[in-house]
Amino acid sequence: MTFPFVTRPDCALSAHGRQVLARLADAGLLTWRDVTAHTPDAPPLPDVPEDHLPVLVNEEGIVIAHGRLSERHLRRLLGLEHQ
Repeated sequence: MTFPFVTRPDCALSAHGRQVLARLADAGLLTWRDVTAHTPDAPPLPDVPEDHLPVLVNEEGIVIAHGRLSERHLRRLLGLEHQ
């Protein structure tokens, strides 16, 4: 499964999230793709206010994390804490 990470341009939280997700991907724990909000590639996020971006979305289109991503939190959330 590839997690879309919906970001905003020139956003420090988006930049931080990319670093967190890259570390997890480099460890072989997940795959993700960076998608700019409000572009054709972005998943529909009708209930997500602009100030909640960036968001990490699961395969059902449900937001599983938003704002400043935490590697520890994502590991717990995705059941990867011992990997």
